[in-house]
Amino acid sequence: MDIVLDIIREFGIIKVYNKENEIKNIYKFVNVAKNFENIKEFLEEIKENSQKDTYKQIVSQEESSVSLLTIHKSKGLEYNTVFYILDEDKKKSDKGLNFNIKFDEKYLGIEDYLICAKKYEKFLPYINEIFNFYTFNEARELEEEVNNLYVALTRPKGNLFIFINHLKDESIFKKIFSDYIKELYSEFGELKKYEYEKEIPEKIKDIDFKLDLTTLEKSQEKLDENIEKIKKDSHKYSLELEEKRNIGNIFHYFLENIKCGSKEEIEFAKNKTFSKYGALFEKDKLKEEILSDEKIEKIFKDNPDVFSDKWDIIYNEYSIYSEKEGRLYRIDRLMIDKSKKEIYIVDYKTGTYEEEQLETYKSLVEAELERINGKNYSIKTKYIEI
Repeated sequence: MDIVLDIIREFGIIKVYNKENEIKNIYKFVNVAKNFENIKEFLEEIKENSQKDTYKQIVSQEESSVSLLTIHKSKGLEYNTVFYILDEDKKKSDKGLNFNIKFDEKYLGIEDYLICAKKYEKFLPYINEIFNFYTFNEARELEEEVNNLYVALTRPKGNLFIFINHLKDESIFKKIFSDYIKELYSEFGELKKYEYEKEIPEKIKDIDFKLDLTTLEKSQEKLDENIEKIKKDSHKYSLELEEKRNIGNIFHYFLENIKCGSKEEIEFAKNKTFSKYGALFEKDKLKEEILSDEKIEKIFKDNPDVFSDKWDIIYNEYSIYSEKEGRLYRIDRLMIDKSKKEIYIVDYKTGTYEEEQLETYKSLVEAELERINGKNYSIKTKYIEI
C-alpha cells in the first residue's frame, strides 16, 4: 500500500488539509492502510468493521473549533455551547421508500405495515378511513420531532442558543416556545457570511501513474478462509443478537455507575440506566428481567472482592493509551489498594471471554506504572460475565 503515501505526497494533500486533526487523521489512515496487501482487502475490512475505534476520525480539540452535526449524530455527545437551528420550512425528499410499521401496545409484535414510495404518500389521506397510516404517520413524525428536540436541548453543558427560522401555524413547537418568542427576549436580523482572504494553495501538478496488478496471486486458502468467516458471521446482525448486545450494554452502563455497591448507589444507577435505555425495552422487561433485583444481587454476591469499600481508588471506564498500537483502550473497572500495593483490573463481557484482552490491559497498566515510577505493585485481573 505504498501507493497511499505516494498519492499523499504527489497531490500535496498535506498542504490543503493542514489542520492538526486533519494531519493526524491522514497519518492514521496511512498506518491503517499498511496492514493490508491491496485496496480491495482494505475496503472490505472498512465495510465490515467501520465502527471500530481504529477507523474512527480524530476529532478536533482546538479551542476555536466548531463541530457541525445532525441531531442523530450528536446523540450521546456533550458540548460546552450548542447552536440549534429549528426550521420547519425545509422540504422533505420525495425519493426512496417509507416502511410504515404499526406495533402492538407492548411493541412485541407487528399489527400492520405499509411499504410506500415517498412520492405517493400525498395520497394517503384519501385512504385514511381504510388504512389509517396517514394519521399514524402524523403521530410518528410528531414523536420524532419531539425526540429530536429533546436530544438537541440536552447536548449543551453550559450555553444553548436556539435559532428559529420558521414554524408552521399548527406546530407543536410554537406552543412550546410561545412564552419565549417575544420582542423582549429575541432579536431579528440577518446572518451574513464573513468574507476573508484565503491562501490559494500551490497548483497541484498532474502526474501519471499505473497500477501493476500482474504480480498479485489468488490465494484459494485465503478465499476459503474468508468464505468460512462470512458463514460464521452471518448471524451477526440478527434481531436476537442485537437484543443481546443491547442487554449487555444496559447492564454494562448500570455497573459503570457503581463504586462499592451500596443501596443508594444501586438505586441511583438503576434510575440513571432506566432514563437512558427506557426507550429500547418496555418498562416491565427492563425492570423485572434485564435489571431484576435477583440479577443485581447475584452480581454483587458473586464478586465481593470487586464491589467493596476496601479499595482506595476506583475507576470506571479507565482510559489508557497504547503508544505501540497508537490507540486508546478503556478498562471497564480498575481498582487500587495503596497500602497493600494491589491493582485489580475487571472486564465485563456478554458471552465471549477474551483472556488476551485482559493480558493487554495488564501490560498497559504495567507500562504506565513504570512510566510514573510506581514500584512493587501486584496486578490481578478478573472477567465478569454480565
